[in-house]
Amino acid sequence: MKVIVVGSGRVGAALAQDLCRRNQSVAVIDPDPGAFSRLGPDFQGRMIHGLGFDRDALLRAGIEQCDALAACTSNDNANMVVARIARDVFRVPIVIARLYDPARRPLYHNLDVQVVCTTLWGAEQMVSLITHPQWQVVGTLGNGEVQVVQIRVGRALAGRTVGFLSEDRALVVVGFTRGSQTCIAQPDQVLEQGDLVYLGLDVTANESVLHQLVGNGREVAA
Repeated sequence: MKVIVVGSGRVGAALAQDLCRRNQSVAVIDPDPGAFSRLGPDFQGRMIHGLGFDRDALLRAGIEQCDALAACTSNDNANMVVARIARDVFRVPIVIARLYDPARRPLYHNLDVQVVCTTLWGAEQMVSLITHPQWQVVGTLGNGEVQVVQIRVGRALAGRTVGFLSEDRALVVVGFTRGSQTCIAQPDQVLEQGDLVYLGLDVTANESVLHQLVGNGREVAA
């Protein structure tokens, strides 16, 4: 897969490094040559000096053949411009923009651009940890309508099956972690105390469903 990352800040550099570790072909664009130092000496991708919305820089990065572009600068307006050029001019199949201001998210969606709102995601994580330490939101889908939530199996759920968790409840068991191994959940899988279970559920049913499983700070039997 050929990917262009626009912006070699902390997020862009971390993304580019991770993609390279996954053996993807990566090109990073940034107007500041010093920013490439964040990529580290072992970075195997290409470094393009230039502006992310400059046609020449994009062509040198290989945008005509790329499969995905991530606009990761610290400027929402710049990210939107880069994303629109990638999508509308070069027809890049996958275009993602980093977003700081949550109020701008509807605009991006109206433009049919996928966004990752780090500000909103961080706030949601903190709210979850403060108000419900017994479970943790680890991801969202769409505009946040569906959440992926992690719970830890205690004594009340130990010995139950994965199928029991989703029985008569508005959730789907996505997977679970036992020790250092994470697996796709099977209905007949028996849970053990200490397992981490990942649930997908409607955000409107979040609290009522999870309270049935873990109660106020501890698990409860069904």
